[in-house]
Amino acid sequence: MNELLDGDYNANNLPQGKLSTKGIGRMMPDLAESRTTDDGMLVPVGKPKEDTSKRGCLLHNEYIVYDVDQIRMRYALHVNFNFRRR
Repeated sequence: MNELLDGDYNANNLPQGKLSTKGIGRMMPDLAESRTTDDGMLVPVGKPKEDTSKRGCLLHNEYIVYDVDQIRMRYALHVNFNFRRR
């Protein structure tokens, strides 16, 4: 997986040996607030937290898979964003 800290309109130009792209965001799931499904998959269920070690401009992680035959959908999410500053 090709990892990027910033948005890139040419992200589909992958380095050799890479099949997908991950945009690394500043917000991440709090793994302390996770549940494990019956088949052993760890699913975050809590509010996201900021990862201050990341310097990119993306708000959250973004995944790009260019060949849909490489994925297996396991769950779907409905997300509401609140962009107000505290």
